[in-house]
Order: sequence, then structure tokens, then C-alpha cells
Amino acid sequence: MNPINYQAFCYPDDLRHALQTPTTHGDYSYCTDGRIMIKIPALPEPEYRDKDKCTSLQTFEKVFSTAGANITFDARPISELIGDHPPEPCDTCKGAKVVEKAECDHCEGDGYLDCECCGQERECPTCKGDGFIEGTGHQMECSTCRGEGFKPQLLPIGISQITEKYARLIQTLPDAVVFLPKSESEPITFKFTDGHGAIMPVRKSQSGGAK
Repeated sequence: MNPINYQAFCYPDDLRHALQTPTTHGDYSYCTDGRIMIKIPALPEPEYRDKDKCTSLQTFEKVFSTAGANITFDARPISELIGDHPPEPCDTCKGAKVVEKAECDHCEGDGYLDCECCGQERECPTCKGDGFIEGTGHQMECSTCRGEGFKPQLLPIGISQITEKYARLIQTLPDAVVFLPKSESEPITFKFTDGHGAIMPVRKSQSGGAK
């Protein structure tokens, strides 16, 4: 059995630094990126320090309490819900996760220009504020798939749904099963060997921009 990659369940960058690594409170550690969360037996110190000044145990437990009230007790293995179809490569980057772009000559990569009439900053009409245009010279994360390399797809979980990206992340957990929810808007609960978790679903109104 492969060890669990706890970091994969944490926030990927320093925009939310308190969620970048697992948080330990007493007998349990929590990992979350703001959409998915897992609760496991406490991880060893000092690798994972207690960050109770940044995060709240009450907040973590409230998520699990809400998710626990949303289950139908109909549990399905996550592998059964995903099936055996492989993810489809992103149409833009063709699965490379990055695209080649060149710095915009018009705004010199800034993305904005000073208006000649009023002096106010305005969006560069050439690159539309991106600072880069189609070309070569800079490898950048694909904005279509957000660096995932494949098309974002929604996976039905009973009456609810989550992105396939998160379904495959749950699949990395040993013996993971998902409880079908009673509500399409409340967190979905899942469990695995020595732990359990919750994930916020993608509401039907959000489906067009699901990531």
C-alpha cells in the first residue's frame, strides 16, 4: 500500500498559508485546500506543527458534522463511481499542463497601459491584460485546465456532483468509499482506512466553470 500524500489535500500555494500543510489538534490532523478535507490520526511533530492560531478546530468539526447529517448510508467505492474511463486531455495544452507564450510587445508584459487622454491605467488591447500573447519564449500554466492537463469533468455522486479531479484524489486513499448525499448543496462524506473526509460539491449552477 502506497503512503498517503497528505500534501495533495492541502492548499497549493501561499495565498492561504495556514492551509498549506496539515494542521494537528490533539489526537487528529486535518488537511484541507478549502474544498476537500480529510481527518486522520495525529501526524508526528515537528513535521506538522499545531497551527491553532491560524485555523479553528471548531470550524473543521463543523464541516464534518454538517457532512455527517447529509449522508444516506448508501456507501459506494470511489473506484466504482469513477469507472475505468481515462481523463480526456485538455484541448488547449494537449495534456502538457503548460502553454508557450511570448511577452506582449505593446505593454511590455505589464498587461496594462496608461491612457494617452486621461493618464488612467487601462487594459492592454493586444493581450487583454494578460501580459502575454500566443508565441514562444515563456512556459506558463495552461489557463484552460489550470495546469491539470485534462478537461475538467463532473462526476455524479448520487444527486450531487464533484469534479473528477477531486474524485481521483479521493481514489488515492486506501479503501475509499463515498456516502451518497441527501442534499446536493451540503458537503459529501467519504471514509478510508484510518480516516474520513468531506468535500463540497459543485452546485448545478456552477457547473459551467467547474474546476
